Amino acid sequence: MAHKFNPDHISKLLNPERVKEVEPLGLLGSIGLNAGDRLVDIGCGPGFFTLPASVIVGAEGMVYGLDTEPKMLEAIKSQNPPGNVILMESTERLLPIEDETATHALLAYMFHEVEEPFEFLVEVRRVVRPWGKVAVIDWDVIEEDRGPPLSERLEPVTVAEYLFEAGFTDPEITRLNPSHYMVTAEK
Repeated sequence: MAHKFNPDHISKLLNPERVKEVEPLGLLGSIGLNAGDRLVDIGCGPGFFTLPASVIVGAEGMVYGLDTEPKMLEAIKSQNPPGNVILMESTERLLPIEDETATHALLAYMFHEVEEPFEFLVEVRRVVRPWGKVAVIDWDVIEEDRGPPLSERLEPVTVAEYLFEAGFTDPEITRLNPSHYMVTAEK
């Protein structure tokens, strides 16, 4: 069983150094998130991407923050998110969102924790609109003193293969920095 991030370490996820390293606003723009879009942030944690996304999509858009850990959702609530953010507790097997709701799905730093990757991505595909986009951001398979254990990290090409097998098209791998990569694809 893959380890799950310990919610007692939420402060690590909101570290200003992490913002500099990943630049959430720029990254969200790079996947084509625009005003009026609907993003589902799966494994949203304490809102590292959820809250910046709410600024991008604006009043006409919506951001659904999903997490299996209630403490993460409470951390977002404590930051007084705007009205275009809807927070929901989720499971891996069933996302509490109607079919074809989202223009974009974001799976940031959580895919390595998923027990059944193919089944999970099929469920993600269900909630994404036709021609919608999915972005998986995760830790590269390198030895370092942070992030998940090396044995649980996935090669970006493996993530791309899972996306393709689940029915997404044109997976594309982007290196974000020495530790992280992003794989994007379309429905």
